[in-house]
Amino acid sequence: MSKELSYATFTIDGKLFGILIEDVQEILRPLEVTQVPLASLAFNGLINLRGNIVLAVRMRQQLGLPTMEAKFCMNIILKLRDEFYSLQVDSVADVVVVQKDDFEIPPETLPMEIRRFITGTYKVENKLLHILDIEQILEDKSLSLKEKQSEIVV
Repeated sequence: MSKELSYATFTIDGKLFGILIEDVQEILRPLEVTQVPLASLAFNGLINLRGNIVLAVRMRQQLGLPTMEAKFCMNIILKLRDEFYSLQVDSVADVVVVQKDDFEIPPETLPMEIRRFITGTYKVENKLLHILDIEQILEDKSLSLKEKQSEIVV
């Protein structure tokens, strides 16, 4: 018997993405972001969420897609390894339940900038649902401040 998995889904540049529902703390409208000097484009800044400092990740930039104003982004708040993160996405969609056995490898037609963060794909209602590897996104060195600081020449 196949196991069911539930994903919180959202769109970025017209593509449907998902993350496991148990990784999601909450979903919020656009929030005020404090900019951080020397941060990469994918790292939008920090959000103060009820006293918790949350790293805001611009998912469009992280996936190599055209930029969009952050004031129109939705925030998917995650708590991983006792730290909070916000994935800034274009829009939030429904929770989708899929059969684990229906999992497929990501299509070759996806650009490599996106494929490197995708663990697999499901066919859902005539659309492809791309499952993001959150650990890979958050560990990506393009989000690292230390690397950017080492590029400064005094």
